[in-house]
Amino acid sequence: MNPLLILYGQPGAGKSFIGNWLATHHAFYFYDADIHLSDAMKQRLKEKRCFTQSMRDQFFARVISYINQYLSHYPRVAVAQALSQTINRQQLQHAFPMAKFICIETDYETQKKRLEQRNDWVTPEWLDILRSIQAPPNPDHMILNNSSDAESIFLQIEACLTVFETHI
Repeated sequence: MNPLLILYGQPGAGKSFIGNWLATHHAFYFYDADIHLSDAMKQRLKEKRCFTQSMRDQFFARVISYINQYLSHYPRVAVAQALSQTINRQQLQHAFPMAKFICIETDYETQKKRLEQRNDWVTPEWLDILRSIQAPPNPDHMILNNSSDAESIFLQIEACLTVFETHI
């Protein structure tokens, strides 16, 4: 069974940074699921409105299909997505029982600074709303704190991979 890592957390937590690092240093295929947001979801983002659960369900059905395709082509896959709702984490866990989940967290000031530098749809003001709807990490998921220096973050990633490798 191919290793599948699912990285989740709020915008600006560092999911893409870590996914790209996994691709570069550990030969993971990195899939940022945001590339498959529907036009309706993109419109809601522009309006600074949250997605409906129906939108999320349709989106994750599409994401599951893409993950299956990637798993058939690549030996290791890492997926990044906010996964703000527990129900959608469960949807992915049901589809991929072998998947390992890592919640990426960071402190508020670091997250806000990263979002200001990105200058995209997630403004610091919108961040407060997104933080309020993010369900806490599942108890059985690993947590990676992405608030410190790169060396500390990479050591945490290596520790997560060591744990995962012993269970694959």
